[in-house]
Amino acid sequence: MKLGLLTSSRADYGIYQPLIQFIEKQSCQLEVIAFGAHTSIAFGNSVTEIEKTFNGNIHKLDTFKAEDSSEGVALNYAKTAETFSSFWSDNKFDLVLCLGDRYEMFAAVSAGAFFHQKFAHIHGGEETTGAFDNMFRHSLTQFCDLHFTSAEVYSQRIAQLRGSLKNVHTVGALALDSLSIFQPFTKSEMLERFKVDFSIPSILITFHPETMLEDAGRSQLSELIKTFKSIENYQLVITQTNADIAGLAFRKIYEGFAEGNENVRLIESFGLKGYFSAITHSEFMLGNTSSGVIEAASFNKRVINLGNRQKGRVVSNNVTTLSVEKSLILKEIERIEKLPEEKIENIYWKGGAVPEIWNAITNYLA
Repeated sequence: MKLGLLTSSRADYGIYQPLIQFIEKQSCQLEVIAFGAHTSIAFGNSVTEIEKTFNGNIHKLDTFKAEDSSEGVALNYAKTAETFSSFWSDNKFDLVLCLGDRYEMFAAVSAGAFFHQKFAHIHGGEETTGAFDNMFRHSLTQFCDLHFTSAEVYSQRIAQLRGSLKNVHTVGALALDSLSIFQPFTKSEMLERFKVDFSIPSILITFHPETMLEDAGRSQLSELIKTFKSIENYQLVITQTNADIAGLAFRKIYEGFAEGNENVRLIESFGLKGYFSAITHSEFMLGNTSSGVIEAASFNKRVINLGNRQKGRVVSNNVTTLSVEKSLILKEIERIEKLPEEKIENIYWKGGAVPEIWNAITNYLA
């Protein structure tokens, strides 16, 4: 059995980790296909993280130019499809795993359709109406042969899109499988590795462009920076943006805000263990990232989810969604501070995704 795994960013590679570790122990050949932001210096050159953790064959494809305008992102899309046209011509797999909703992921998969390459899609069927990703996710569903969803409602949506529940498996959120063996870095280790002192009460912040807005969320970020300046008694730990429209513009704003501000720590990439450790040691999360919706509940962390980027996803009771307004955010922080600690149930945990994914793959290819 020869399997491929498509990864275009540090975010999806982190989610894949428990599945990669499992497959590496099986009698099959697994090859990683890294492209997109992974090979971009401007976005951290995160392919180096893959090289540190994966011992198999890594295909490194240059599909990305550091452009964050609409035209630049469209050209990245076109370059990705062109590059993968050659790649799929020269490489054949029994099945290729893809994940999520990125435009570059769709470009890679859609190019493979012309070569009759079979794909398995993880995290399909979800809704995020505040981002272009929503259309690419549903388009990926149409191009893939096998589907692994994080909740039953998403499986039903795939059935609506494809007309059948055949080859659709509700397995829960894959990243949560990592928690069964997860041991966080200590606060002293986080200080040594990432120069972030979590002995100081901290807010973990990830806020990406909201690409369905005409200004891609630039005005939202301006309001958020004003809010940050009014937050007292917390260290602000900000993780950098994805390669979206306005992604580079957001990065520059964050860099300018962090420069000379001792209360702000700007992080390019924690890696999966580092990021989960950051969630563990933070007081709560703030922003518009899917990790706040999907993973945070398993850490018993409250989340202030901002804007419409995640609109449509089902959420656990730890998530409060607000518009990006300073007064609302500050009021919600005050409310969270008064809440007692309690056990939060994560609706995305189904008991372990990896065994179900593997069984479905082997049965499909049998």
